[in-house]
Amino acid sequence: MEDAISNYTVFEDAFNEAGVNYNSDLNAYVVEYIISIGFYIISTLRICSCGLCSYAICKFKCMRTRTNYILLNCLICVIAQDLVMAVFHLLSTKITYFSSPNIFSNFLLILYIFQINTFLLYLLLALDWYLSANCNFIFNKYKKAYTFFIGSAYLVSIASVLSFPSANIIIMMVTYFVSALIVAILYIIRFVKIYPPASLKISYALTVSVIYVLFWSPFMVVITTLHIVILYLEIFSFHASTLPYITSIVFLFLGYIAPFFIVIILRKLDKNFKIAYELVFRSTVRKYRPSNPYSDCEYDQYFNDSDVL
Repeated sequence: MEDAISNYTVFEDAFNEAGVNYNSDLNAYVVEYIISIGFYIISTLRICSCGLCSYAICKFKCMRTRTNYILLNCLICVIAQDLVMAVFHLLSTKITYFSSPNIFSNFLLILYIFQINTFLLYLLLALDWYLSANCNFIFNKYKKAYTFFIGSAYLVSIASVLSFPSANIIIMMVTYFVSALIVAILYIIRFVKIYPPASLKISYALTVSVIYVLFWSPFMVVITTLHIVILYLEIFSFHASTLPYITSIVFLFLGYIAPFFIVIILRKLDKNFKIAYELVFRSTVRKYRPSNPYSDCEYDQYFNDSDVL
């Protein structure tokens, strides 16, 4: 069974050229088996954490803000990506694979669309903070049309992947590095310039964008380097049990786990997320009691009646 996590590596052609036989190669089989287990564990954590945060944003009035709607789309892309990978694993038996030779390519295109779109949405999340804190005139225009920019991210990712299917990994790398550069510049501006407290209400948007970029940086650097090595130095000896492959998978898992940590860190960065999580847990686990200075009734009223930021 082809491992869905190799969707983001540049080793697929290398494996074909090397003629790797996973049935007879015990080391490769063990590595792929461990990778599959790790993938399912991380996917479960991602779906549960992103589902919790998405539910909190949709459920409570105070959470339905412009910034959180952008974050919600980021989380939806993560969940959709994991579900697509799960479906691929279920369908990628030998019979299905050989009777439908294009199934891998089709799933791969969908995964590239979601991943590129996620990079663009986290970039938009960082720009959302910058515009709200620095550009009053532009920000007033942006507030009325922010849904257009969210939709544009989806359209750009879909159009780029479908228009250049043979260069998807290049598009993903370029999208990441451009997004990472802009996010880094905005983060530097955040600390160089002094902002009033009112401008920092949604500073968590920039923080989570930086976290997401940092978690993905090792993997993107590794696959960019290896992509150059494979294409230009014509080295096709990578193997599922070799160090470059294993290293790239470890870094891929690091990027995959980023949304899980983002959902946890949001509880520390923003009071509304902390309250929302506690209310969600309290409604599902009756014995849970949030630590807050309000009684239960006052607590619910405070949160649901709060003004939208």
